[in-house]
Amino acid sequence: MDKGMPNDFIFLTIHGSAIKSFVMTDLLVGTILYYVVRFMSHNEWISIMSCFAGTEVYKRVMIAGKKKFNSRS
Repeated sequence: MDKGMPNDFIFLTIHGSAIKSFVMTDLLVGTILYYVVRFMSHNEWISIMSCFAGTEVYKRVMIAGKKKFNSRS
């Protein structure tokens, strides 16, 4: 080992709630939106775009709701 190099080790932890939140928002909500819009419109491109846009809207609404709920306390 070179004496000029530091012995730093970076350890990153990911909480289980963050993984659960990701799975819930991106996978479940996105998949449900995709199939609902695909069933209604029968258009693949519209279904894909609604999946992306819908998950982003869902995330922003949930974040805004949490901020509003926390400000009341």
